[in-house]
Amino acid sequence: MNPFCLRTTAAGAAAALLLAGAPAAGAEGAGAAEAPAEPALPSTAATAYLDYAAQAAGVPDGTEEIILPAPGGEWALEAGERAEWTVSLPQAGRYRLSLTYLAQSRDGQAPAVTVLLNGEAPFEQSGGLELDTVWMDDGVTQTDNRGNQLQPDAWEEAGSHTMVLRDNSTVHDGELFLALPAGETALAVEAVQPLILYEVRLLPSAGTPAYAEVSAAYPSVRTDAVLEKEAEDLAERSDAAIRRQNDQSDPSVSPNSPRSLLLNTVGGSSWKQPGQSITWRLEVPEDGLYTLSFRYRQDLVAGLPSFRRLLIDGELPFAEMQAVAFPYSSSWRTLTLADGQGEPYQFYLEQGEHALTLAVTLGDKGDFLPAMEESIQFMNEIYRDIIMVTGVNIDINRDFDFEEELPSLLPDLEALREQLTATRERLGQLQSDGGDQASSVLGDIIRQIDEFLKRPSRIPERLDRFRTNISTLSDIFADMQEQPLELDLIVLAGNAAEPVERRSGLLEKLWFRMQIVAYSFVQDYSAIGSVYGDGEPLQVWINTGDILSTGVASGRDQAQILKDQIDEDFSVSTGIPVELTLTSVGDSLMQASLSGVGPDAAVFVPEATPVNLALREVAADLSGKEGFEEIREWFYPSALIPYTLGGGVYALPETQSFYMLFYRTDIFEEMGLAPPETWEDFLDVTAALQKNNLEVGVPENQAVFEMLLLQHGGAVFNDSVTEVTLTTPESIAAFTQWTDLYSQYGLPLYFDFFNRFRSGEMPMGIAALSFYNQVAIAAPELRGLWRMAPVPGTAGEGGVNRAQSASGTGVVVLKGQREDDAYRFARWWVGAETQYAFGQELELLMGTAARYHTANREAFEKIAWTQEEREVITRQWEQTTDIPQSPASYYISRSLTNAFRAVLYNQRNPRETMLRYNTDMQKELERKNEEFGLSAGNA
Repeated sequence: MNPFCLRTTAAGAAAALLLAGAPAAGAEGAGAAEAPAEPALPSTAATAYLDYAAQAAGVPDGTEEIILPAPGGEWALEAGERAEWTVSLPQAGRYRLSLTYLAQSRDGQAPAVTVLLNGEAPFEQSGGLELDTVWMDDGVTQTDNRGNQLQPDAWEEAGSHTMVLRDNSTVHDGELFLALPAGETALAVEAVQPLILYEVRLLPSAGTPAYAEVSAAYPSVRTDAVLEKEAEDLAERSDAAIRRQNDQSDPSVSPNSPRSLLLNTVGGSSWKQPGQSITWRLEVPEDGLYTLSFRYRQDLVAGLPSFRRLLIDGELPFAEMQAVAFPYSSSWRTLTLADGQGEPYQFYLEQGEHALTLAVTLGDKGDFLPAMEESIQFMNEIYRDIIMVTGVNIDINRDFDFEEELPSLLPDLEALREQLTATRERLGQLQSDGGDQASSVLGDIIRQIDEFLKRPSRIPERLDRFRTNISTLSDIFADMQEQPLELDLIVLAGNAAEPVERRSGLLEKLWFRMQIVAYSFVQDYSAIGSVYGDGEPLQVWINTGDILSTGVASGRDQAQILKDQIDEDFSVSTGIPVELTLTSVGDSLMQASLSGVGPDAAVFVPEATPVNLALREVAADLSGKEGFEEIREWFYPSALIPYTLGGGVYALPETQSFYMLFYRTDIFEEMGLAPPETWEDFLDVTAALQKNNLEVGVPENQAVFEMLLLQHGGAVFNDSVTEVTLTTPESIAAFTQWTDLYSQYGLPLYFDFFNRFRSGEMPMGIAALSFYNQVAIAAPELRGLWRMAPVPGTAGEGGVNRAQSASGTGVVVLKGQREDDAYRFARWWVGAETQYAFGQELELLMGTAARYHTANREAFEKIAWTQEEREVITRQWEQTTDIPQSPASYYISRSLTNAFRAVLYNQRNPRETMLRYNTDMQKELERKNEEFGLSAGNA
């Protein structure tokens, strides 16, 4: 291999680089024998970065920059491919890692890399390190025809970027360093997404001088120049999720209007994750010393400050700008950057354009958040140890000898008390008014631990409150990691300028709010975007109910995303204007359509509604429309089943969801368990967990019965949907298996799966795919400790059958004069590009919690699942089917619930119970079929 010449170290020895054939770990370099005694290096086993850094504390900083170029100037890496070098050092040293790269994927997902030393991860966080992206827009804010401003289009800058690798996790958000030994080390950078790598540099640690040192070199100049910059007038941002916002709470927020929604601030809840940054361009009028002030509001994390790292022209001006605290404030206020005595910091700036960047950082929270995370994990371990002795449903009249059965309990509680006390003291130094919830919960847990230590015999009767406190503290921990900040104005003021602060008086605020109330009587706030005259636009209703299944607070943002897509794509390409109205679709859609005042189309309609509309002859049959056979191929066959009646199709699928198996990998590894493939495996794992007084969760709803029924080869109806077929041997076997899960195997009927999964008392369960969203965003302390897998199946000749029913939503086209235009809209809406763009914008705006579960197969492939997650979901999706809708579906559901309860609560025989209820279901189906004129030929 051809070595490349690198910059020499301070000792004058050249480092050598090989582009392939990296030696095995432990290879010695030529100069290693002459090196001084090797300092203690971190172990090769991957550990948390903070532990890694502590182990490497004795390793000296590197002294010289080392350049590792790519062969031929660039190295194109596909996902999973590595760029490898062999670095030879005369002595051990700590280095930061800088990458120059070009992201190849333009799907909105941040590029990421994994760093390996000698083929191993040096620490846990070295896998999936996110790289910076730059998002820009033209700054031109469009308005609809009611004067409401719309978010400008954003695009990802296509150029190359250079950054020092950082960890943007919740426990350490600073630059990372690698401790490299003397001799040869194999360094590899593996692409998580496709990218082009131009250069890697190993940089010695670089300290930043304090303000006192920097300011001592300032020239003695005075200026009274003042520059005001509207914060929403940003130049670039690191994440497309960072959005301009509208605020009408205070008339002094500029610009503002009591009638229209103006984008007059930036950030808020969209600018809160470590690593996110915003950059503004400031045109400095003249050379001079300036102070910096920000008009801000931080009202989302009560009592605690949000922190930002401030950069000017990409550099930290002095050490104090590493973590600028913006204290909690429920109203708008101005913060002038100053020292602890209130003396404003001054920045020397030359005339011309300068880039000002604020990046989210944990700041002082980084001192206690890792300890809090460790304490939460420790508490969960203690709680699991206790319930493994007492069980989840504790008999408080029984005496438990914890000193004998769990000798580690009391020492563990004492150690936990010390951890929590130190965390509470550190937290108290950051808190301001209104922020005592975390301190209060910590205090309650400490008092509870004191009670446990004083009287161990009373632990069982107080364990439920201990679990509640763990859950509450975990929620607080999740909130504390977020650093939301909303900005209205940036003021750059010369050191001779008079300070000016924007404020509005009480009468001004009162008058402004009175105008808002008055305009609310003439403005239609249910309409999204531009509105048009009567009869001109296509009328589309959007249902808030199913959009909100992701757990976000409002449906307007999602509706605005769809409206933007319509105006920029559909209406432009077809010439058809669309008026989008936010409403509660369901009964209102049925009533309005039957009354002749319904929309032309409706989106996010629950899957039971389209067939009901078809039965009443108000929904259009789409199966004969142009291009329908092509559209059918966009989905798995299961997606169209609930919208089909008598050979007609009355909706096109938008979303589709189904059950997955979720399990705690840490507990499974501890107990030597593997995720179950079949129901027999599932019961074996259940028994092993129950022996340790842990539980398993399976929802007691109809979907689980349908899963077992389909896996046994049964069906709810015959092919013509004229007969209920729940008396077949397959149906009886499935119903018996369903009820046995709870009556014979002791699975709980009612449970809070999220909190029990979080605490570890229920380390395995079946839940909807959306449970992934909930755990990923609301339980960050479980990061890396859980996975999802396909549901257990039934073994057969063809392998394991994991069939199950699904749930979803569809777009309905109503009969009428605009039927063809509405169909064109529906076809556009469920297409791959539109569905992907909607899902991407939704996740960029609201994060992983809003991950969109599209039914379009091609769009799903583009959504930001990892390769492993995508493969697992696809394995289950391919085996998913569904149950046809019928006029009597509501009665089938009710009867199955009653039959289940009769067996569980009244100890009825499953077979006899199902035979009796099947008769009732058959009678109702015949009655409803007769009512709507359905027979074996047309049902």
